[in-house]
Amino acid sequence: MLRKLIPKTCRAMLLPKASPAAQFQFTSNHPVRSPESHEVVVKIDACAVAYRDILDRTGAFPFIKPNIALGHEFAGTVVSKGDRTNNLSIGDRVVSLHWDQKEAWPSPLTRSGPVNSFLGLTSDGGYSEYCTIAEGALVATPSGWNSIDAAPVMSTFGTIWQGAKVRANMTKKDIVLITGASGGVGSASIQLCKAMGCQRIIAVTSSSTNIDYLHEIGADHVIVTKKGEDAAFHKEKIIHDTGGVDVVLENVGAPCFAASLKALRPEGRLVLIGNVSNAKIDLPLGLVILNSLKIVGSDSIEGKELKECFDFLTQHNVRPMIDQVMELENVMEAHVMLENASTAGRVVLDISKDRWE
Repeated sequence: MLRKLIPKTCRAMLLPKASPAAQFQFTSNHPVRSPESHEVVVKIDACAVAYRDILDRTGAFPFIKPNIALGHEFAGTVVSKGDRTNNLSIGDRVVSLHWDQKEAWPSPLTRSGPVNSFLGLTSDGGYSEYCTIAEGALVATPSGWNSIDAAPVMSTFGTIWQGAKVRANMTKKDIVLITGASGGVGSASIQLCKAMGCQRIIAVTSSSTNIDYLHEIGADHVIVTKKGEDAAFHKEKIIHDTGGVDVVLENVGAPCFAASLKALRPEGRLVLIGNVSNAKIDLPLGLVILNSLKIVGSDSIEGKELKECFDFLTQHNVRPMIDQVMELENVMEAHVMLENASTAGRVVLDISKDRWE
């Protein structure tokens, strides 16, 4: 019965083309594509806005398709499915995985190029009321989670879980340093480390107004860096006194990378989760070799690992920090907020308005 209620068109915010000055265009007539045999149609309830969306919008990835709906962090309900889908049923509540992991894992880039299911880049994402996507790009939402809270989990807690816990073996004995600490991923990094019982959590932020907030969500120490200046937090007394940190959760990327690497003690691990620019960096190979450092990249999380992550968050009563909930039509405002680093936590678009005909 749900199949008959799906409209032919829906509301969406489309990006005509990627460029630094690009603007979104709202439409109420975006086609709702019927699913192929391996696909499902999701009625989207909520879509989180990430800094990765800023990079997508401004042309960081040359393979982005024109007139696309961005958004790779969404939650919703399956309303139609192809005849070769096995894991999801109509009525299932789901969250996105960024791309179809049956098509490729752990990277969405293959020798022949990006996968066809790369949400917000090669395939329409969550800035729309409906999304037609491969079943392998979704996992079921656990009970007890609303869509606003569930939408950001994959790209916040999930990337940290995959990079830090699964691949870098972060444990409660570790001293952890977190850059970009007040953003959506940074806030989740603190919350996850706190729930895991890490020995000490050091948060790095560019604004002194975030100090109380960061302490409230679990940071033991807060370092404030000056905006626009080279990061030099590796010289801070708290890092010096500890002899360096065991793990850095690098959510900023190029602007902080050198300082983060220097903040590590021998055998330390740097988990590179975010990058706010495409700037190139100099990698001090001697430092990496002599100190036996490990650098781990983390862009998403495997579906089975995301389920474990959700279970952990549920057990410890942890939810993403949501700065604001906004309407779909206000997505450009959300982008400006992220560009200005004026958020504490994630901004989420509420797309749950029932417009079925």
